[in-house]
Amino acid sequence: MNKLIIILTFSLMSLFGYASTAEISKKEAQFVEKISQTTDFLAHQNSANKVWKSFDLSKTPVIVTFSNNNIYAFGLKNPSSAWQKKSIGKQNVLFSEIDHWGLNKVSMQAGFLVDGEEAFVFNIDESEGKGLTERPIMVLVHELFHHYQFEHFKEPTEFGNYTDQMNIQNLSLINLEERILIDFLKVKEEYKLDMLKNYMAVNETRKQLIDPDSIRWERFQQVMEGLADYASIQTFNSFPIIPEFNAQKHLQYVLAGYIYSEDPQELAVKWRHYGVGATLGIALDYLKIKDWKEQIEKGDESQISILEKHVKLSDMEVQNRLAIVKQNYNYDEIEQELTGKVQSFQSMISDLMGDYQKQKGLIVTIQKPYDASVNGGGSSHGIFHLEDGLTVSVKDKSFSASTDNLWKIELKEIPFIFQDSSCSRILKVDDQLEIVLDGTSHTLESLKKPHHPIFFNSISWDDKTSSFESHDREGRLLYTEDGFFINFRSS
Repeated sequence: MNKLIIILTFSLMSLFGYASTAEISKKEAQFVEKISQTTDFLAHQNSANKVWKSFDLSKTPVIVTFSNNNIYAFGLKNPSSAWQKKSIGKQNVLFSEIDHWGLNKVSMQAGFLVDGEEAFVFNIDESEGKGLTERPIMVLVHELFHHYQFEHFKEPTEFGNYTDQMNIQNLSLINLEERILIDFLKVKEEYKLDMLKNYMAVNETRKQLIDPDSIRWERFQQVMEGLADYASIQTFNSFPIIPEFNAQKHLQYVLAGYIYSEDPQELAVKWRHYGVGATLGIALDYLKIKDWKEQIEKGDESQISILEKHVKLSDMEVQNRLAIVKQNYNYDEIEQELTGKVQSFQSMISDLMGDYQKQKGLIVTIQKPYDASVNGGGSSHGIFHLEDGLTVSVKDKSFSASTDNLWKIELKEIPFIFQDSSCSRILKVDDQLEIVLDGTSHTLESLKKPHHPIFFNSISWDDKTSSFESHDREGRLLYTEDGFFINFRSS
């Protein structure tokens, strides 16, 4: 297995402008010292086993890059002469003040070469700590665990697709589940099993109301995102890196944010599975199910499927517990509030799609390359999941690139960008856009020849709201009644 270098790029711009030089220097030192401590702990097998068996960073050099181009390296086996030795607190690290590797535009990308070794580039916006200064380091461990999952977890045969985000009853029962999980984390040990039974009663009821594809999606997300959060949370709960960090209190805070969110439909599709999946991992630890992690790695189980086997309820008990839970948590009020939130969301989406229909331009669909993964990052005014399975990002400012750096797309506050389940991007461009195919310029309008494919090895454009380029990759440009499609040949 190739060694993996983790590169963190920090954006140190506060909400009110750039922090002072002294403040940046202090924050830099704090982050570098804590990241060094984290990688040291997880590089020792006995320590890593406290979090997840075989989750071991001993072969993973870590590099941290700040927005001022200061770079710090940990555990780099063959450093080039570009590095200097530097002491940060009690930690010894390698340091460079010059970015020799061209990391400035990369938010998150695996396989980036640094000194001949594969690197994972990761950009963290420090201003988005969300109440926890060390959150960027928690995100680092979350992403590190994803790489462990990609290498060790068996890939499911079906990922599912969520279609029940507008189902009011589903959203209301989800809200109940999250309230119960908060209480599970709060109560004394002798009451935790009763809370888990309440949770399973609501979950079993909800499972009967939603599409099996939605169930598969939930369980997959809770395994991938939930357990990555679990690994991160357990890392800092096990090792004294973040002062006074407490896993159960942290998850209570996260789950409370879900309950009172103004976007319950968005949480149902994606974001709730982080905190819920992590909490269910805590629940399996509480039940002392020793091999639950191995079962999930093999691809046979999820947190919920294991709980179903160990917390069994009769149909009568499900009904009785559900009735009590609904009364205790004022279910009718929850359902009424969520109805209003969903109606507001539907009205907003209707207005948004109306604005998109009014936007002039030609529709272009850009396919993700088959032979390379794509990573990136940026910001937008909002990302929303639509009922047809698409997501739409509003006023998107972002950059994405393939791991070989030969496929790149930059969005410059584009009004609307859609993405489908295969990660193809769908956008509107000016019909007079100049597009370059294998070195020859054309206007996009001039290429409107229905069902007449144009084959290429390189393609690029640079417009006010977007730029795109792909090189050394066989592709096809095709125009149909639905717009232009840019597809790439599968390997």
